[in-house]
Amino acid sequence: MLADCLDREASEDSATEYQRNSLARADHLGLLHARWADQAKTADRDRYHRIVQDALPEEWRGQLSAQATWLYRTMKAAELAGLDAAEVTQTAIRSRSLEGTRDVASVLDARMRAMVEPLVPLPLSPWSERVPEIADPERQEYVRRLAEAMDQRTERIGEHAVQAQPDWALRALGSVPEDPGERLDWQQRASAIGAYRELYGAGDQADSIGPEPAGSSPEQRAAWHAGFAALTRTDTVDVRTLPEASLWHMRDSYKAETEWAPPHVGRQLRGVRLAAEDASQLAIRSQAEAAAATDAETAERHTRMAASAEALQPAYRRIEARLEEAMDDRRAWEQITAGPRRLAVAADSELRRRNPDKPIEPLRSAEPRPPEDYEITKPQPEAGRPAETPEWATQLAEQRRAFQEKLAGRQNVMVRDEDPDYGFLGQAWPWQERDPDAILQPPKPELQPCAGIRRLTGYELPEREAGS
Repeated sequence: MLADCLDREASEDSATEYQRNSLARADHLGLLHARWADQAKTADRDRYHRIVQDALPEEWRGQLSAQATWLYRTMKAAELAGLDAAEVTQTAIRSRSLEGTRDVASVLDARMRAMVEPLVPLPLSPWSERVPEIADPERQEYVRRLAEAMDQRTERIGEHAVQAQPDWALRALGSVPEDPGERLDWQQRASAIGAYRELYGAGDQADSIGPEPAGSSPEQRAAWHAGFAALTRTDTVDVRTLPEASLWHMRDSYKAETEWAPPHVGRQLRGVRLAAEDASQLAIRSQAEAAAATDAETAERHTRMAASAEALQPAYRRIEARLEEAMDDRRAWEQITAGPRRLAVAADSELRRRNPDKPIEPLRSAEPRPPEDYEITKPQPEAGRPAETPEWATQLAEQRRAFQEKLAGRQNVMVRDEDPDYGFLGQAWPWQERDPDAILQPPKPELQPCAGIRRLTGYELPEREAGS
């Protein structure tokens, strides 16, 4: 019986299931946004080009280089942060002379980024309020309909989260409240988080929205901050109601949380693994060359090279084991400090929203730098002994020892209950990983097709599904 069940697990969907899934995804935000971006980015690019040309002195006007792509992205980030793109452009031009400039677009982009990068995007307005102005009336109407469809899809994502209560929503927002007003607020926040997950494929993130994206995509960063603002309202502390003194204190905790971070040695670990694999292949190839050699001198040279490569492999494996332990420490630190670091970022965002004109230094990590690039002697014919452990391995051991001491101190801190007779609620900084989910899972609930798709296709749920 179990074998039959497992055999059907990878079978193709029935025609009805395929139809239902296709209709439910007909207005998927990823599909709609791809069409929106094609039209909106073209309109923005033309508008930004006119702004730059109008602001430049006459002798500098003309065709911008390919670096203008990055300039337009910075201008978009400025608008999403609440600034006027034309004013920012004029400020960048007037800040210093353009004399001697070889690439105007690169110079303006560098000047604007210094003003824009520390800023946090403002809360996003609905898609229907962000429709760009397009000269062609047919394209304008097409983009307007796309915006309405995306707004409707975003709203339905929140409604679906209330009904289906998926794991990501429960982890991010807690259980659905019984009070109608609180339930509506829960639904709206789920819409912001779910829209980001659907737009940018963050559905597999364990923390609902994943890390903050890079500034190379201003729209994605703004959508992430919209989801993050909805997420932070469910923490034990609501940063929107706190005084600024508390916000500054929370913001300053970012430095303390990152100071004791173990270094990220992923790049070094990758290099050692590649080097170990190269040494293994070199040993095999040298042994084959020695066996196929026609003279004794060549056979002896390849034999020494094979012996050198084989002797080098244990050294690589020992270093690999040390780096793996360091990466385990890094993962533990990320789990322990996820909450405090997130709260510090939320406090920083709230301070920037309250003080848009105040220059605030961006949050900077105080984590130690990873060990410097190592260099292990490659196997040579005359080398017949394993390579020595590099000097940075000792430095890494010291950093791990300091982290373990800090980790032990954190693990001993317990949260006491308000009732002294009850005892403790648990660890203040739990870091154990979540239990893995079961292999066999019930099917995930799908969003129902939108009203427009239903009317267009005449689609109705089968009786068995309509009554479930």
